[in-house]
Amino acid sequence: MRFTSFLLLFSLLIVCVACCDDPQSIRLSDSENQFIPYEANDILRYKNLVSGNMIEFIVKDIESEFFDNSAPGAMLVGPCDSDLYETKTLKLESESCLMEYSVSVLGEPASFRFSIYNCDLFISAGSNNNTQESLYQDGTYTVEGITYQPVYVLSNANSRVLVTPGVGILSFTDEATGEEYVFIE
Repeated sequence: MRFTSFLLLFSLLIVCVACCDDPQSIRLSDSENQFIPYEANDILRYKNLVSGNMIEFIVKDIESEFFDNSAPGAMLVGPCDSDLYETKTLKLESESCLMEYSVSVLGEPASFRFSIYNCDLFISAGSNNNTQESLYQDGTYTVEGITYQPVYVLSNANSRVLVTPGVGILSFTDEATGEEYVFIE
């Protein structure tokens, strides 16, 4: 009896899997790739607006991964939804700090994760649903006389983190002191 039930369940599983199309790989678009416009060994500089101190980060690694968006057991309850979504992660190092941020195809304009650790600063932020409402003020932000647009605020950040195409992380505030660090070209 158990063997028959197991065989029936196994057959049902095989039929459900066979009905699924091959997963589609959804890659970052050109506009989403603009949030990580760097290559290995590029240098990003951030200036503390209060003290004037600079932090230089060197791009050490850029990873591209695909994640399966299907829910566990989805093939048993409905149509196959196993698209693979791309996420790019940028890893940067400084003398005392590590920075990492990721851009994913999910969200508008994209989904972001951001963190700085192993130094005097602590910032961790992320957003899955950046929308037009998360544009900073009028959609622009001026740093050292250069105006960037559009600028997005990571919606669930404990400190303010601003992102923009062509730069990626434009500005962040230290959660402990509230001091702002801005991208310097």
